[in-house]
Amino acid sequence: MRGEEAVDYFLKDLPEFIIVKDTRLSNGNGDFFQIDMLLLCPIFLLILEIKNISGTLYFDPAFNQLKMSKQENERGFRSFNTS
Repeated sequence: MRGEEAVDYFLKDLPEFIIVKDTRLSNGNGDFFQIDMLLLCPIFLLILEIKNISGTLYFDPAFNQLKMSKQENERGFRSFNTS
């Protein structure tokens, strides 16, 4: 929630966008998914998945993995890419 509030500050002055927040949708097969923020304009739409993560983020191409380091700790985030 804190991360979404921080993003709100930067998007508040975008008059050409319709902003839809915290939307739950069905995939048509009985399963649901949630979108943190959806930005709509006449020529495109943008889905934002917002996380409140502190520290330094970097992508390690050798392992195809996002890593976060904070102070002396490091954490890797699993890739859901199935290709």
